[in-house]
Amino acid sequence: MDELNGRELELEHWKGLPSRLAACLALAGFSVAIVCGMVAANEPLTIVFRALLAMIACWFLAWFAGGVIVHAVSRDDSVFAKREDIGGHDHDTDAEVHATDSAAA
Repeated sequence: MDELNGRELELEHWKGLPSRLAACLALAGFSVAIVCGMVAANEPLTIVFRALLAMIACWFLAWFAGGVIVHAVSRDDSVFAKREDIGGHDHDTDAEVHATDSAAA
């Protein structure tokens, strides 16, 4: 049971990923837009407006991507937990499994 509780705690760490990823990529998008606007010699107001648009777009895309990652990890974790035998049943040894695999081939 300790292993399952550990997995639940690990999953809790993954749930904060979308907001952290969104914040980092939004700041990166803002920074890149500022630098590109300065290199292109645009007006300061235009640079800031476009940088804000880039920041908002990057935030939404990164938040969605982070949500997809968390969903995939949580689904994979729940499938793994269902497959895992938690009871006190005897498990096949590796030698038995490999012998069965080689006999089937």
